[in-house]
Amino acid sequence: MIAALFKLGYTTQEMADVLGISYDGTKKARYRLKKKVAARAGQPELAPLSGMWK
Repeated sequence: MIAALFKLGYTTQEMADVLGISYDGTKKARYRLKKKVAARAGQPELAPLSGMWK
């Protein structure tokens, strides 16, 4: 869900509000997603996400 909201251009605070979690929780989730995408950059199912942080 974090990836979809990020791809739609939501800010971290907007994501927190939509998901009903804290701002810090959203930051941690975005960090974990970024780490996961970087670790699996060569896998085709994550290709659309790999360009989000470039």
